Amino acid sequence: MKKGFFKWLSVCFAMIFFCLCISGCNNNKNSVAPGGIIMEGISSPNFRLNLRDANHEIIDELDYVGMYPVSEGLIYLYIPEDATWTEYGSYTVDFYWYEWDTQNIVRIGRIPDFAHITTGPVCIDGHLYMYVSTGNLNTEEHWLKLIDLDIENLTMTEIFSEKDGCPYNSMAAQGDRLLMGKVLTGNASYLEEYHTKTGERRVLLEAEFDTETKMGDIIQSVASDGKTISLIILESHGEDPYGLRMDVYDLDMNFLHSVDLSHISSDNNELNQWVAWFVASGDMIYYENYSVTTFLGRIKNGKAERVLETTDDPGQYIFTTAIETQRDTQTGVFARLYDADEHYIYRMNYSDGSMERAAFCPEETGKRITGLWRDGNDNLLIEMNDKEHSTAQERETTMYRVPLSELEFEPFL
Repeated sequence: MKKGFFKWLSVCFAMIFFCLCISGCNNNKNSVAPGGIIMEGISSPNFRLNLRDANHEIIDELDYVGMYPVSEGLIYLYIPEDATWTEYGSYTVDFYWYEWDTQNIVRIGRIPDFAHITTGPVCIDGHLYMYVSTGNLNTEEHWLKLIDLDIENLTMTEIFSEKDGCPYNSMAAQGDRLLMGKVLTGNASYLEEYHTKTGERRVLLEAEFDTETKMGDIIQSVASDGKTISLIILESHGEDPYGLRMDVYDLDMNFLHSVDLSHISSDNNELNQWVAWFVASGDMIYYENYSVTTFLGRIKNGKAERVLETTDDPGQYIFTTAIETQRDTQTGVFARLYDADEHYIYRMNYSDGSMERAAFCPEETGKRITGLWRDGNDNLLIEMNDKEHSTAQERETTMYRVPLSELEFEPFL
């Protein structure tokens, strides 16, 4: 699956496995990998990131393996020099806070035996919530942890830990509530709620699935636009083809309607892939999985209609949305990653489906967009790499922090 590999390169915190981290090293020394193997030409699996502002002026440099921007700064992950590596590929990761205004850096906490981190963390009232998996993901000896990063007090707290929890569980914010989609536990998947003020945790919805007959529904992802709660549901019919639908509820979990999404890919097996990103706002929907399928559409007369051709050509580009921890329910921002010819940023108004685009032209030539983030103050973080070099050892990664308002958007659709 080429898209899963490319997505890791641009959103490296989504799939930080050992073998990919090792290929992303950037210094020319030796490093000891799991099992005591010497990796020649490698001293650190961290990436060197050059931060620049909208005027291309250098802000700072960071070494990191993943990041999450919020309004005042960003949380980033760093593999320390004293990291412990296991034979099954997990390692030690430190979490740091970087503040834009002061450029202060503070270590918040450390997670040993780190294996995976969620694609879509959620920021609620100054707290960044995320799933972190530890242990051996190839066995049942791994744990899914819900982590609370308190940005004001710069502390890290483990809220709960579940053995053999799915690393691809989803989450969404609804007021003070953290909505959590649990893909499959035993013979059911669940939508749970964690109340961030009271600490109360409860099940809102259960979907039954028979693991022997492979029949039933599986909750794959959750989204909320402040008015409704939407779920991506995988329909499994045993030997029959998969189906995919979106179920929509009000905020009290009263069922409103369903929308069939089985047509978003001509390859039925694509419907059975982990969901990387899901947005449902009003009549607009954006779906992206870890394979090669993206869908940007509008619900019209009860049907989901594609509004922009986003079918990926893995050899050319990947169409994707900006990663947001503080999600905007009014507009969506998109880009084509790895396109050697196009440097456009797209913005969609979810209320009417209109779309604009703006060219982003950095001073350096020969670069392409390889990642896109959006913070709570409507700043974009646009990651660009040298298109002539295929490995992180050779290329220089530059991150531009650009206010969305400074881009010159023009009508596109």
